Amino acid sequence: MTERMIRVLFVDDEENNLKAFRSTFRREMDVLIANSGEEALRILERESVHVIISDQRMPVMSGSEFLHIARQRFPKAIRMLLTGFADLELRDGELWNQMTFCHADTVTDQPIEVSISDAATQAIL
Repeated sequence: MTERMIRVLFVDDEENNLKAFRSTFRREMDVLIANSGEEALRILERESVHVIISDQRMPVMSGSEFLHIARQRFPKAIRMLLTGFADLELRDGELWNQMTFCHADTVTDQPIEVSISDAATQAIL
């Protein structure tokens, strides 16, 4: 990774989403992918990242559970939860106040790459 390139870890249990994310952003960002929270934690043990993006609905460990653990172990990384569902139970927890959320472009009107770049800038500062 060069110093100027944003390093992003994208976590999703759907292989097609992982491939799509990597192919879409591989020129602008250093993209790491994981198909579960467990795999993502193993990657984070050996790789530093600026931004972690996780799908919410995954088997074994949800995205919010994974990001809670990631926050404790890797506090410098900015965390984003990507979901197509209105997970109302998230709004009651402490997670709601500690994360940048990206919800099918309805939370923000900016493209996801702008949100990722803004998040990486926060992580670098």
